[in-house]
Amino acid sequence: MFNVYFGAVYVYENGFLCNKVLTLGAKNWNYPFSRGDRGGFAYHEISMEGTYKYTSKIYEACLRVNRNVVKYGEDDKKRDPFLPVDTRFSLKEIYSSAVDEKDEQYYLEWLVLNEVAELNSAMLKINRGARSIQ
Repeated sequence: MFNVYFGAVYVYENGFLCNKVLTLGAKNWNYPFSRGDRGGFAYHEISMEGTYKYTSKIYEACLRVNRNVVKYGEDDKKRDPFLPVDTRFSLKEIYSSAVDEKDEQYYLEWLVLNEVAELNSAMLKINRGARSIQ
């Protein structure tokens, strides 16, 4: 048996910018919420297995991410839709540079805009506001 935690992946009052996602049931890739010419989340929840670490496994129930976004950007023809289930949360705990296409990539790197400030913003609050369910 393992503990499952629900943790908010959000940042400050303005949230974080993200890449286009495919919400469950949708046919088109879009930003979840419009923020200027990009989109992002002010608040989003995922379930996480075990203790709160960047290496923890997550379970996303709302959307698919594009596993090719770091390598190909938002190119519609090169998308690789993926429902993150039993997937590691992120590559690092703190980012000092953007993710390179040669780096391993996980949920956070696929979801969040590949800029240091956005990656760190989404990461920094993952430990706050967790609810344990057993």
